[in-house]
Amino acid sequence: MTLDVSLARETLRINGDANLLGQVLLNLPKNAWQACRGASSPAMAVRVDTNEADRVVISVSDNGPGVPSRLAQEIFLPSSRPRRAVRASD
Repeated sequence: MTLDVSLARETLRINGDANLLGQVLLNLPKNAWQACRGASSPAMAVRVDTNEADRVVISVSDNGPGVPSRLAQEIFLPSSRPRRAVRASD
Protein backbone atom coordinates (compact mmCIF):
# COMPACT_ATOMS: atom_id res chain seq x y z
CA MET A 1 0.00 0.00 0.00
CA THR A 2 1.14 3.51 -0.79
CA LEU A 3 0.64 6.02 2.02
CA ASP A 4 0.95 9.75 1.43
CA VAL A 5 0.90 11.97 4.54
CA SER A 6 0.83 15.75 4.37
CA LEU A 7 0.97 18.02 7.44
CA ALA A 8 0.47 21.77 7.11
CA ARG A 9 2.53 22.49 10.19
CA GLU A 10 4.45 20.44 12.70
CA THR A 11 2.20 21.53 15.57
CA LEU A 12 -1.56 22.08 15.40
CA ARG A 13 -3.96 22.67 18.29
CA ILE A 14 -7.31 20.88 18.21
CA ASN A 15 -10.01 21.62 20.77
CA GLY A 16 -12.43 18.76 21.33
CA ASP A 17 -13.06 15.51 23.11
CA ALA A 18 -9.73 13.66 23.08
CA ASN A 19 -11.42 10.24 23.17
CA LEU A 20 -13.74 10.98 20.25
CA LEU A 21 -10.96 12.57 18.21
CA GLY A 22 -8.73 9.60 18.94
CA GLN A 23 -11.45 7.21 17.77
CA VAL A 24 -11.91 9.17 14.54
CA LEU A 25 -8.18 9.32 13.90
CA LEU A 26 -7.96 5.55 14.32
CA ASN A 27 -11.09 4.67 12.35
CA LEU A 28 -10.65 6.83 9.24
CA PRO A 29 -7.31 5.34 8.15
CA LYS A 30 -8.46 1.84 9.17
CA ASN A 31 -11.62 2.18 7.07
CA ALA A 32 -9.64 3.56 4.13
CA TRP A 33 -7.22 0.63 4.33
CA GLN A 34 -10.11 -1.85 4.42
CA ALA A 35 -11.81 -0.13 1.49
CA CYS A 36 -8.83 -0.40 -0.84
CA ARG A 37 -7.53 -3.86 0.11
CA GLY A 38 -8.79 -5.31 -3.17
CA ALA A 39 -7.23 -2.61 -5.35
CA SER A 40 -4.32 -3.63 -7.54
CA SER A 41 -2.25 -0.71 -6.21
CA PRO A 42 -3.89 0.32 -2.92
CA ALA A 43 -3.21 3.90 -1.89
CA MET A 44 -4.26 6.15 0.97
CA ALA A 45 -3.63 9.85 1.59
CA VAL A 46 -3.92 11.65 4.93
CA ARG A 47 -3.90 15.44 4.88
CA VAL A 48 -3.87 17.73 7.90
CA ASP A 49 -4.27 21.40 7.14
CA THR A 50 -6.02 24.54 8.36
CA ASN A 51 -8.82 26.43 6.67
CA GLU A 52 -9.39 30.19 6.29
CA ALA A 53 -10.69 30.38 9.88
CA ASP A 54 -7.51 28.64 11.11
CA ARG A 55 -9.47 25.51 12.03
CA VAL A 56 -7.83 22.14 11.59
CA VAL A 57 -9.08 20.07 8.64
CA ILE A 58 -8.21 16.37 8.47
CA SER A 59 -8.97 14.40 5.33
CA VAL A 60 -8.39 10.76 4.53
CA SER A 61 -8.82 9.45 1.00
CA ASP A 62 -8.21 6.12 -0.70
CA ASN A 63 -8.55 4.49 -4.09
CA GLY A 64 -11.14 1.95 -2.96
CA PRO A 65 -14.49 1.46 -4.72
CA GLY A 66 -16.35 4.13 -2.72
CA VAL A 67 -19.53 3.93 -0.68
CA PRO A 68 -22.61 2.57 -2.46
CA SER A 69 -25.22 5.33 -2.82
CA ARG A 70 -27.80 3.36 -0.83
CA LEU A 71 -25.46 3.45 2.21
CA ALA A 72 -24.07 6.97 1.86
CA GLN A 73 -26.35 8.50 4.52
CA GLU A 74 -25.73 5.66 6.99
CA ILE A 75 -21.99 6.17 7.29
CA PHE A 76 -22.47 9.27 9.45
CA LEU A 77 -24.76 7.57 11.96
CA PRO A 78 -23.20 6.44 15.26
CA SER A 79 -22.39 2.72 15.31
CA SER A 80 -23.15 2.37 11.61
CA ARG A 81 -21.65 -0.78 10.08
CA PRO A 82 -22.18 -0.44 6.31
CA ARG A 83 -19.07 -2.56 5.66
CA ARG A 84 -21.05 -5.82 5.79
CA ALA A 85 -20.02 -7.61 2.58
CA VAL A 86 -21.02 -4.71 0.35
CA ARG A 87 -19.70 -4.32 -3.16
CA ALA A 88 -19.35 -0.91 -4.80
CA SER A 89 -21.79 -1.98 -7.50
CA ASP A 90 -24.62 -2.51 -4.98
